[in-house]
Amino acid sequence: MANDEVDVKRGEGGRAPRTMDRRGFIRDVALGGAAVLAAGALGAPAAARACPGDGGGYDLEVPLGAPVAIGELKSLKVTCLSEVGWWSTPQFLADIDAAGGMSTNQWTIPWTERNSAGYSALIEAEECDGTRHTVLLDTGWDAQYMSWVFRREGVTEKLEHGLIDRAILSHEHIDHFWGLPAITAVNRKVPFWVPSTLSGDAWNYMDRCKLKGPVTQVTPGVVHKHFPGFATAVMDVPIILGVRGEQILFFNVKDKGMVIVTGCGHVGIQNAIAFARSNISTSTGRFHGLFGGLHISSLEVWSPAADTMLDAMQAAQFDVVASNHCTGITAVERMIERGLPVVAGSANYGSKSTRYVGNGDSIVF
Repeated sequence: MANDEVDVKRGEGGRAPRTMDRRGFIRDVALGGAAVLAAGALGAPAAARACPGDGGGYDLEVPLGAPVAIGELKSLKVTCLSEVGWWSTPQFLADIDAAGGMSTNQWTIPWTERNSAGYSALIEAEECDGTRHTVLLDTGWDAQYMSWVFRREGVTEKLEHGLIDRAILSHEHIDHFWGLPAITAVNRKVPFWVPSTLSGDAWNYMDRCKLKGPVTQVTPGVVHKHFPGFATAVMDVPIILGVRGEQILFFNVKDKGMVIVTGCGHVGIQNAIAFARSNISTSTGRFHGLFGGLHISSLEVWSPAADTMLDAMQAAQFDVVASNHCTGITAVERMIERGLPVVAGSANYGSKSTRYVGNGDSIVF
């Protein structure tokens, strides 16, 4: 273990101390929390090394400084379990307005129950030595709906047999987190990795849901290596509805490059790209793929900040863009107009358009 790599420490009951780290606080917010970060270098291009590459590790935290090598994966598959956060946007906005607006604490809003759905993705990764990992990203919103989704996609069976290695929570927004009972009803011992910026309400909710597995906090200011080829980082940004901080996922696929996976992308995709350039080193020095919600035109309203995001995506030269959820159809259409390599979907199970990767769709990076 290198001198600047430390094992993640946990407190009583497997939980790290609930101290909120504010070092990464970003004050200039646009589109739900986007601020420009300084860009560095994503590792100099080099001849592809024989798999496995160096730099991998298991549950190691590396403080930000020099770019961190995270190792390589042989393969990566992401399945969109559900990208529909709620069924009716007018009803969702009406609930927020009735409670006092976007600055209202989400935990105090009387949400219309029949309107809730949820976001969740299943990630299947294979290390270069053949070791396989199954990772759940986010737990959705409505527990009954998410239970149906998990049964439909075979996640329930994996939970029953302990085949979900770990769950990653991107952030605590209702449509990404409140479906936790759909998990604990099947398996209460799934290990969770969460942002250290969670509110006290979020921790109380995990207790009420009887989550018994270890809960590890990922703090701003570090790169957390989960296993070779996979790392996460938390960016401490203020987000609507009283939430702060989002955990972004970074994968490195051998000979292809980096894949960024987001829940909502409240941090701004240009900032996630800049973070990767500054802080994560890969053998190819390339970006390969992008998956998830990008929060560009979530309410189908366009702005100059949205153009900045597309500029950053275009400059990154992704081979694959598999966006959904809060990205916005307007944003997807403009990506296509710019010639970005947008992946189409099937518009199944409630997803509204074939222009993006939707419910039940899978992609191999």
